[in-house]
Amino acid sequence: MLRSRLVLAAAVCGFHLAALAATDGNPSISSAGLVNAATGQPLFAPYSICTIYGTNLYFYEFASATGYIEAPPTLGGDTVLIGSIPAGLFYITPNQINLLIPNSLMPGTYSITVVRQGLASQALPITIQEVAPGLFSGVPGFAVATHADGTPITEASPAVPGEVVVFYATGLGRTQPDPQDRYSAPAAAPLVHLADFEVLLDGVAIDRSLVQYAGVTPNNAGLYQVNVRLPDDLSPTNPEVRLSVAGVLSPPGLSLITGPVTDPPP
Repeated sequence: MLRSRLVLAAAVCGFHLAALAATDGNPSISSAGLVNAATGQPLFAPYSICTIYGTNLYFYEFASATGYIEAPPTLGGDTVLIGSIPAGLFYITPNQINLLIPNSLMPGTYSITVVRQGLASQALPITIQEVAPGLFSGVPGFAVATHADGTPITEASPAVPGEVVVFYATGLGRTQPDPQDRYSAPAAAPLVHLADFEVLLDGVAIDRSLVQYAGVTPNNAGLYQVNVRLPDDLSPTNPEVRLSVAGVLSPPGLSLITGPVTDPPP
């Protein structure tokens, strides 16, 4: 849907790749290296995509899941356990693992452990919240967004007042129906907290009637999308965009590339 596979590919593979080399010894991780994949902050929710940075996480250059319908529980001999539940794995290198937090986890504090072919890392605490909203970014400082036809919003093709655009995020919480652990939803599933969901432009919540859909992206595990009709009085100066779910705001600092409505050529 709306080229979401490209967005998820960037989400799970587009992070800092340290030197890639064969490793030996137990995997090693730290709390500072455990972050939300969209925000880079240590804030997590069920069914959100996150990243672990560490050492000795994998033997070879990399391994990646073959699709986004399922994030497998084991990839290249690696498993990540949150409590006793295996996370879904998208991508692994000796220094990085991108994973999907199990959707069956309730809010609370758990242990997280990386196991590479029987060798386990130290166990670290991870706190799961009900929601941990984060917008994905592409160009630094700008949210990933597309026009309604799926084409990217760019400086050459900005968003304009009154059009429908699609934002991509993770950590927006449970949906109806709720996807199974490690699996994508086969069809649209709106947020449970839809009544408490807002899109803010330059700090001001737009009219809720402009939000056409907020929920999971079908066939893309861990990815959410927000379809919204932009206000007719939209600022032409790249307004900051944030999401609010159940009173929790996505981090500041991402903008939407906007421009004025232009008349078609004669």
